[in-house]
Amino acid sequence: MEWEDEEFFDNADDYYSSLLQFCNEARSSIDLEVYIFEKSTIGDRVLKTLQDAAHRGVTIRLMVDGVGSLNFLNTHNHEIEKLNIKIYHPVPWQRWTTRNTKISTGWWPATFFQLFGSMNSRNHRKVCIIDQQLAFLGSYNISDVHLSEIHRAKAWRDFGVRVRGECVKLLTLEFEKAWQNSIRENMKLAWLKQSSKLDKFYRYFLLNHSVRTRFLSRQRMLNHIKISESRIWLVTPYFVPTARLIRLLKTQAEAGVDVRLLLPRTVDIVFMHWIMRSFYAVLIESGVKIYEYLPSVLHAKAAILDDWHIVGSMNLNFRSILHDLEANYIFQTKEEKKKLEMAIERDFKLSDLILKGAPYPWYEYWLGRILLLFKYWI
Repeated sequence: MEWEDEEFFDNADDYYSSLLQFCNEARSSIDLEVYIFEKSTIGDRVLKTLQDAAHRGVTIRLMVDGVGSLNFLNTHNHEIEKLNIKIYHPVPWQRWTTRNTKISTGWWPATFFQLFGSMNSRNHRKVCIIDQQLAFLGSYNISDVHLSEIHRAKAWRDFGVRVRGECVKLLTLEFEKAWQNSIRENMKLAWLKQSSKLDKFYRYFLLNHSVRTRFLSRQRMLNHIKISESRIWLVTPYFVPTARLIRLLKTQAEAGVDVRLLLPRTVDIVFMHWIMRSFYAVLIESGVKIYEYLPSVLHAKAAILDDWHIVGSMNLNFRSILHDLEANYIFQTKEEKKKLEMAIERDFKLSDLILKGAPYPWYEYWLGRILLLFKYWI
């Protein structure tokens, strides 16, 4: 079956517990890619589970981002390799972009633009694929910041999902492409043939491994916002919108659609507050409701556009739009959609509704506008 079932998680302890349980039951392969992997309580549990699976003969591949997991790689890279776990950690600004392919060494302007274009790229996906039939994805890194057993009420707020079915093979293909980082000439035909067979599974995901899929995923999101008739609920920790998104949100709010943004009050990147709040006045004036989540750092990424519900790793900023690899899942069942709705509704109640004319220091607005000049990198 191309799709079998799904389960939504808004609790990190449950998410990690389920992930580790299914990894313990893996028979052939575990492919894990994550932006941040920390040697921590949950990091040790994951590594022990992967090590045990490797001893059972399961093929283990761990792909971490060379920037997001830099500290982990500097101290534990060789240790991981000794556990019979294959590890790959692309660093985008290195001259060699893959183990097989070099950046052009010919005409120097071409080399410069290749380096400039690649140095800002990150693998921001948080995906674990088990036996190519079951996958976990969302906004959970391998980090203790998400664990309530350690941080109690201050644990970061995140969402995740488990999905089972043949559609997971599309995520496996995405993993393969990122693992190789480029398609060698003698593999191109095979990749294209396999990709065409899996195209039907794109209806379950928003992915952006290529210029084409990046454009199509963005258009799908914007089109759903444009045609929404009752509600547009967006959850993101980093809100650096394009001019088109701002126009759509204003237009829909003015038309009577329930447009809400759930953003963080506590941020892990200090200047993000200044940037996000520089958009508040123009949005609130049009009827957009903006909530700032109070209990802890809001790190979840989700959208509810009428009956279209998604959860994943994609932020509403230029980095996700232009540079980073992201993976997002589109819910299929009424039951799990309802769970997402209830989770976001609870979060609205735990948030401050920002009113028109809310007093923020004048310098925050101007610092935010200045930082927007660098939105290509944010």
